[in-house]
Amino acid sequence: MRKKRISVLMDGDEVDDIFVVKIKKAVGTYKNGFRLDLVLSDETGESIDYTYWGPNDEAKVNALFDSIHKNSVLHVKGTARMYRNELNISSGDTDAPTILREGEYDVDAFIPSPKRDIEETKRELAERISAVKNTGLKRLLDSIFTPSFIESYSLHPAGIQYHHSRKGGMVQHALEMCEFCDVMCRQHPSLDHDLLITGVLVHDIGKMEEIKMGVRIEGTVEGQLLGHLAMSALFVSKKCDEVGLPQEMRNKLIHMILSHHGKLEWGSPKEPMFPEALALHHADMASAMLDEMVGFVEESRSRTTDETNYSRRLKRNILLK
Repeated sequence: MRKKRISVLMDGDEVDDIFVVKIKKAVGTYKNGFRLDLVLSDETGESIDYTYWGPNDEAKVNALFDSIHKNSVLHVKGTARMYRNELNISSGDTDAPTILREGEYDVDAFIPSPKRDIEETKRELAERISAVKNTGLKRLLDSIFTPSFIESYSLHPAGIQYHHSRKGGMVQHALEMCEFCDVMCRQHPSLDHDLLITGVLVHDIGKMEEIKMGVRIEGTVEGQLLGHLAMSALFVSKKCDEVGLPQEMRNKLIHMILSHHGKLEWGSPKEPMFPEALALHHADMASAMLDEMVGFVEESRSRTTDETNYSRRLKRNILLK
């Protein structure tokens, strides 16, 4: 079982825990022998450099290095130390990392558990789809959200490290956004509710291919090359053609996907150009930023009694009381 998150480790802490290998670095030399360098990760996606200071036996250290692969699960014993203002873990010659095989560790050790019941979110998702009255948009959603796709969508994370980066995160993010959109539609009845809800349900759909969930949550090569905005737009555009969605509606939906980050500097190739696109952007931001900040507060409270804690990601002190 995992014991302690990387983010709570402190200089001088003794480490006796399991980690997943994020990056294999290299085998090198030092004055007493050969060293092995890796980057390790935990269930939050946080990473830390690790060095095994091995014996003066190049073949032995190389054999250990060759037996370790990306996403190998390791049992590591060592010490957390500050080096050049960065915390790392190191092990001596007698504490070589041990590779754990399937069955020797909790299979969900590196993937955070869902915050909502999966079956409940699947039912709520189905209700949202069935409530769409526009025949073209309903036909589009039905063509995408087949029973098998709903199963995958409802288990998928919405991120690797930050917001909704856990099992079931994708559907939870979408359902939170739907509730924000309900409120905006009540405040502004002229908004097209069907278009907005459809946009919510498909805006991140490219993350199904951008992110994969195995031993840990990680990005795919395709996802790193294209990004989920482009992947979502390409996927939905193809589905729109298949179901014959009218061109004007198709263009609006694709624009909503491409503009949902809100600003060019935030990765959107277009900024929102009509009310539903703007509403989608703000629902996305509210759900994502609240999930991230609430998670930061919960984690910080578990490791400090201070009233505030600085978030490098949010670039500000966060009140914890």
